Amino acid sequence: MDIEKAVTPEEMKGLEKRLIEAGIPSILLMENAAAGIARAVSTENQRCPVYIFCGRGNNGGDGLASARHLAALGFDSRIALLGTGSELKGDAKANLEMAVALGIPILEITEEAQLDSFCQGMQEGAIVDALLGTGLSKEVDGLYKTAIERMNSCGLPVYSADIPSGIDGETGRVMGAAVRAEATITFLCAKTGLLLYPGREYAGRLIIKDLGARLAGTKFHREFIPRDAAFPFLPPRKPDANKGSCGKLAIVAGSEGFAGA
Repeated sequence: MDIEKAVTPEEMKGLEKRLIEAGIPSILLMENAAAGIARAVSTENQRCPVYIFCGRGNNGGDGLASARHLAALGFDSRIALLGTGSELKGDAKANLEMAVALGIPILEITEEAQLDSFCQGMQEGAIVDALLGTGLSKEVDGLYKTAIERMNSCGLPVYSADIPSGIDGETGRVMGAAVRAEATITFLCAKTGLLLYPGREYAGRLIIKDLGARLAGTKFHREFIPRDAAFPFLPPRKPDANKGSCGKLAIVAGSEGFAGA
C-alpha cells in the first residue's frame, strides 16, 4: 500500500533549500514543477485552450513555465497575469520573458474590466490556477478574490499548482476566498493544508509530482495513506463527514449461549 509524506510550507522551504544546496538551480526546480503541471493537464484533456492564471510570486512562475510546456504539447496556452511584468522577479521574471519570446498570449490585468474580458473568452478547455502558493499569509481580496470567483463559476476544470489559491498551506483554512479545484498538482510532498478540512475539499484529487531529485535519508514526521488506495471499495465521502451523516446500519447477530458474538 502506498504511503505518502506530508510537510508544512515551512518544512517544504527547507527541503527546497537542501536541493538548491545540492547544486540544483531554483529555476530548474520551477521547470520540473511546470512539467509536472503540464503532464497532469495533458493526461486528462485533449488539445484545447488552457487559461493560466498567474500571480507575481513563484507560484505564478510555475504557471508561466507550464504555459510553455503546454504549448509544446499542442495546447493553446493563454496567460492572465495579475499585475504587470515589471513586478516579477527572479525565476518568475525569467519564465515571463521566455513566454513573451515564444509568442504565448499574455494579458497583464490591473483592473476588473480586463479580468472580465479575459474570462469571457473561457468557453471551453481547462484552467491552471497559479495565483497564490503556500506562502499566503493574509486574507485574499481585490482582483485576486475576483479572479478566484471567476474560476469557480466558469464551469471549466481547474488544476491548481501546489495548492488551491486562497487555502492556508499549513492549516487548510480558507483565507477569504479559495479556488475549488478539480485536481491539485503538488510537488515532492503533500502540504498539510491539502489534507486538513476544508482545504482537502477544495483541493479535489491530489496529484503528487517529483521535482527531478530525491532527498535520501530525509526523515518525515507525517505520513498518510491516500484514500483511494486505503479504501477503494467505499463510496466517496465528504471530508468533514461524521458517523451521523453517512446513514445507519442495523446488525442482528449472535445466538443463544453466544452473547459475546
